[in-house]
Amino acid sequence: YIDLSANYDFGGGWGAVGHVGRLKVHNFSEANYTDYKVGVTKDLSGWVLGAALVSTNAKGHSGEPYSFAKVNGSTYDAGKTTIVFSVSKTF
Repeated sequence: YIDLSANYDFGGGWGAVGHVGRLKVHNFSEANYTDYKVGVTKDLSGWVLGAALVSTNAKGHSGEPYSFAKVNGSTYDAGKTTIVFSVSKTF
């Protein structure tokens, strides 16, 4: 897995985050994928709030590496683009 990530501080507690990752599996091209993340952060007195758009070119179907089974038996494609919100605190 190759990971290229960056963070940029705009000042005033604002920041940007970016990521591109690539997995290439020898002799199993169906498992190859690239994932992406771009987002913003805001530091509020040591609490960091974040929002990021996360995506990949991996599109899963039942039985493929990017598909997860739900309790009801249906599957979920983990390769769908989504927004991730986060809250973190360093002690």
